[in-house]
Amino acid sequence: MSDEEDVLAELDAIERAWLEGRPRQIEPHLDPDVVMVLPGFSGRVRGSDAFTAGFVEFCETANIVDYERGHTELDLTPTTAVASFLFSMTYERGGARWRSTGRDVWVFARTDEGWRAVWRLMLDLAEAPAEHARKQAHREHEHGSAHCEPSERNLFRGFVFEAQQG
Repeated sequence: MSDEEDVLAELDAIERAWLEGRPRQIEPHLDPDVVMVLPGFSGRVRGSDAFTAGFVEFCETANIVDYERGHTELDLTPTTAVASFLFSMTYERGGARWRSTGRDVWVFARTDEGWRAVWRLMLDLAEAPAEHARKQAHREHEHGSAHCEPSERNLFRGFVFEAQQG
């Protein structure tokens, strides 16, 4: 396989694992020192154990109703790959249905074991109750763009992270 195919296979394996309720199976695709930057740069999740724990908690407490990943843009160098895509997801948690959208950015590094995820960031994250999100999308279609503020209390509830200073 080409480097592009290898990186996309790693990303697909990570995605399949958590979408199919097997979040612990993402760990082999992660560098032990992987970092996830939380929305708004409000904190960082460091290390594969903490990174995986957030996915485990989400899978244990949420039911994914719908997930769509847009076209993946991939930039490659001989040792680094950056994958970026738009996503939308509807999920149920705590008796409520939520709609989350944004851009997911993953950085992979070539290691002796193959390509491994070393860094992740979600940009332009918007989250709202699903009914509100449906009405918001309808309003945006009729009246132009509007922005729905992210709600980290749901999507990132399970991640243990270091708060940013200053």
